[in-house]
Amino acid sequence: NGFPPDEFARVTPDRGAAWRAHWCPGPGPVAGVVGRVKLRRKGQETFLAAAALLRERFPAARFLIVGAPFPGNEEHLDALRRQARELGVQDCIVFTGEVEDGQAALAALDVVVLPSGQPEPFGGVVIEAMALGRPVVGTAIGGTPEQIEDGVTGLLVPPGDPAALAQALARLFEDAALRARMGEAARRRFQSHFTFAPFQQKVLDLYRELAE
Repeated sequence: NGFPPDEFARVTPDRGAAWRAHWCPGPGPVAGVVGRVKLRRKGQETFLAAAALLRERFPAARFLIVGAPFPGNEEHLDALRRQARELGVQDCIVFTGEVEDGQAALAALDVVVLPSGQPEPFGGVVIEAMALGRPVVGTAIGGTPEQIEDGVTGLLVPPGDPAALAQALARLFEDAALRARMGEAARRRFQSHFTFAPFQQKVLDLYRELAE
């Protein structure tokens, strides 16, 4: 899908910095999952397990779960809170619930994570993160590999694999320059592939091909 670039141009550095200062003050690094809380489907439980593997190596790191479950599915969030306690990582996990400014949340993160355990047709959060110049670690299923250029704009990992996710996060946590390069490459890929203009052209080309 095409996204309007002007929407992301309005997300200033100050807006992201203020959001980060409110939810996770400290040196970081900060990684987060932004979206509906839904076990297995969105993979937040894999994200928490990866955080536990990184806890001792990166004691200042913070791991954010931004969003809330659908009404009636509150048990999904309860299960994640229990998991955090059982893993002993409740001090480095931040549950924000629903937030008013989702784009500021994405801009506040050093690494955006989409750990979906089931295929995403086309995860909008990946494109939003790319538009804001953030590297994304996503699972190599569904439409996500069409969005993330592995090793260039972000990293792809197998679904349901906390060790692989932790390894990818560690690589980005350790190298701020790599995060910056991937984030800038992600922004360029958004501009060339996922704004309205190239999306519209692809649709027109398809109709033209079918008509011929």
